Amino acid sequence: MGISIVNLARHYGAVRAIDGVSFDIADGEFVSLLGPSGCGKTTTLRCIAGLEDPTMGSIALDGRIVSAPAKGLLVPTHERQVGMVFQSYAVWPHMTVRENVAFPLTIRGADKAKIEHEVREALGRVSMGHLADRHPSQLSGGQQQRVALARAIVGNPRVLLFDEPLSNLDAKLREEMRGEIRQLQRRLGIAAVYVTHDREEALSMSDRVIVMNAGKIAQIGSPKELYHRPINRFVADFVGKVGFLQLQRQGDAWVIADGTTILTQGEGAGSSAALAAIRPENIRLALATETQVSKTQLRGRISQAHYLGPYTEYHLEIAGDTLRCYAQEDFDIGSEVIATIAPDDIVLLSD
Repeated sequence: MGISIVNLARHYGAVRAIDGVSFDIADGEFVSLLGPSGCGKTTTLRCIAGLEDPTMGSIALDGRIVSAPAKGLLVPTHERQVGMVFQSYAVWPHMTVRENVAFPLTIRGADKAKIEHEVREALGRVSMGHLADRHPSQLSGGQQQRVALARAIVGNPRVLLFDEPLSNLDAKLREEMRGEIRQLQRRLGIAAVYVTHDREEALSMSDRVIVMNAGKIAQIGSPKELYHRPINRFVADFVGKVGFLQLQRQGDAWVIADGTTILTQGEGAGSSAALAAIRPENIRLALATETQVSKTQLRGRISQAHYLGPYTEYHLEIAGDTLRCYAQEDFDIGSEVIATIAPDDIVLLSD
């Protein structure tokens, strides 16, 4: 039955760290909470884990309500059957790998045979069985994170919670661990909540992403929905690189400041002004081109160029706004170019 959050709030005096958040996560679903520092994502996770006491709202895990302040109900962390992986690994240096993983079962009073079986199984799932007798000081960062992961899944928790678990790893290892975490969660078939400020992590790992801002939910959707159809400027800007054009209504058409018509699929917000969001990979650059009446063509000037290997990222100044563009062709800074954009690739935002 997964996780059900209804009107969750956490206030610290006048500060509303979480301000009326509601969402459901199905069994086997992997959902990321994505947002900038201070948006409320970690506080939400800690409320689910029982490490923070909500001000209001309710939390249910597998159909069982574990937090409902209005009813005076607050189930302690150790009774919620959650597995949590922290940013700092949080493995005890004086314990071996085996003892670290066994700790949650030990404090629950499980018998020795059960502990040995569960620990062996958990370590096997993260390919750490051969290092069971080592201490954390003898492990790499990635191996320590695997120990933390094994400890989170030992004893078959009802939900898995991740608090930016990969931020201390190098880029290559982060990518490798992303795949391992996702595969493990799929095999276990339980609900998972993953907190991150890294959009690449959220988009690549999640079934759905919840974008948060200032204690509220900005948008919920699949990675592709959020990337291709954001509902406002904040979401568009946070889930990927994007450029914006200020638009004005002129009759039945949208135009930019120099009067050039922008061809779009939607009607927009029904007002006299709108914002066009355009991803850099959807812009085609050329020094000269034939007119394509079915697409938007904009004249601009290259102001910056950043070589990134497979392509160069260009900053294109157009009518007072800036678009980012990817191209494999070489253009000089200061070059006058024409940018071609298909109507489907222009998203109109009310803000």
